[in-house]
Amino acid sequence: MLALTTGCGASGEAPSATVTKTVTASATASIPPTESLESPTAEPEESEPAEPRNPVPILKRVRGCVAEAATEVGETDLNGNRYASCSFFDNSGTAGTNVTVRTYPGDPKVWDTMPENLRSDDSHKVIIGEDFLASITGDWNSYSKHINPSTIAKQVGGKLIPPK
Repeated sequence: MLALTTGCGASGEAPSATVTKTVTASATASIPPTESLESPTAEPEESEPAEPRNPVPILKRVRGCVAEAATEVGETDLNGNRYASCSFFDNSGTAGTNVTVRTYPGDPKVWDTMPENLRSDDSHKVIIGEDFLASITGDWNSYSKHINPSTIAKQVGGKLIPPK
């Protein structure tokens, strides 16, 4: 709306005139459709975890430890993690000290569901790697005396966890 007022007069009164003009305008807005109605801050869907790698190549680095001849890829546990085992033999040819390697989609401290697997004790020595856990089970006062868990940790590329 536009208004204009002017005035001039001879008798002391000011004549006035008002002009009013109405303008009508229309506008159209176009909003492009979006592909998703989700909030831009919505959490992305979780993807499936990576497949645990084959534990047998790690196990084969343990010198003197013998796996069954048919062991190629190991086995899968109930949680989807993979494992394989080998044994050291004593002088009479009897399997004694056992080494089991478990592989996970990531850090074993996150993926292993049993906390007792992550710590060493008197008969169970634990080695933790980036995505694997090696456990050595034996009697360290008798048939496992010649087995050095620190050496095995170096062979497999992990860290020996001391007992607490």
